[in-house]
Amino acid sequence: MAVIVDRKIESQGGLTKELDDAALSMIMDNLQMHIYNKPIQSCIKETVSNALDSNREKAIATKI
Repeated sequence: MAVIVDRKIESQGGLTKELDDAALSMIMDNLQMHIYNKPIQSCIKETVSNALDSNREKAIATKI
C-alpha cells in the first residue's frame, strides 16, 4: 500500500499543484471501488500474505 507523504507536486513548468483532503479522499475511493470483487476477503488475504512475507524476510535476515 502506498502512503502519500507530500501532497504538493511540482510540474516541469514550475507550477505547484495541490490536492485538498476531500479531493484526495474522493480520488482514492474511486480508484479502490472497482479493484476487488470481494474487498473483505482480499484485505484479509493481503494482510496474511504480508505477514508471511515479513516472517520469511525476518528468518533470512536472522541467518545473515
